[in-house]
Amino acid sequence: MNKFQLYCSCIYCKLSVTAQNLSAHYSRHERAKPCAQCGKLIMAGKFCSKSCSGIFNNKLRLPESRINGGITLLKNKKKLGWEPKLKTKLPRPVKSRTCVECGKIDTTSGRFQSDKCMFCNDSLTYRESCKFTFNLKDYPAEFNLALLTEHGMFNPKSNQSGVSRDHLLSVSYGKTNRIDPKIISHPANCQLMTQTENKKKQHHSSITFDELLGRIAAWDTKYKDAGSGHAPESEGL
Repeated sequence: MNKFQLYCSCIYCKLSVTAQNLSAHYSRHERAKPCAQCGKLIMAGKFCSKSCSGIFNNKLRLPESRINGGITLLKNKKKLGWEPKLKTKLPRPVKSRTCVECGKIDTTSGRFQSDKCMFCNDSLTYRESCKFTFNLKDYPAEFNLALLTEHGMFNPKSNQSGVSRDHLLSVSYGKTNRIDPKIISHPANCQLMTQTENKKKQHHSSITFDELLGRIAAWDTKYKDAGSGHAPESEGL
């Protein structure tokens, strides 16, 4: 740049322009118009780039035109020696794992997280699988919701005297006797009690395994019309 020449910065494009040419430069901006696709100001033409032109024009193409264009493209590529790759979606192989402690064989199409089965693994893994996941409000006739309204749900920080869901047949019994977590976590194995009473109960069970199976059978028969977890409409909230 000539050190004796005065330069100014354009307020639109931030380019450095000589004071002598500033007026002409601004007049070009005044004649600028927005790109038909993205709205960016351009000095000439309808689009700011080939990309915007393609996007805009493709919107106007009829389905037949797109199909014919694709056929033409494939023909031209085949003339150059291109061949399509044959892709086949193979099923994921099923893997098996023998528990190193009890010898139980498990299978999966994914991957095993441990060399032990769920029952021989740490207690937290089994306990997590036995958690109740159903909504209490789906079965208002089965639980004492008034107790929940009175004390609220148990929270170790904000409500230590609240109500918790207790397993009639304990999780500890289920793990020791290798009972499927789906049975332990069934709604028929749940009862509401205050956390204080739940602590006193500890790991003891309130019913036997055979009694629980009977409760589950009766429960599933009663709510068979409710699908996967909702009570009949006549008993809903």
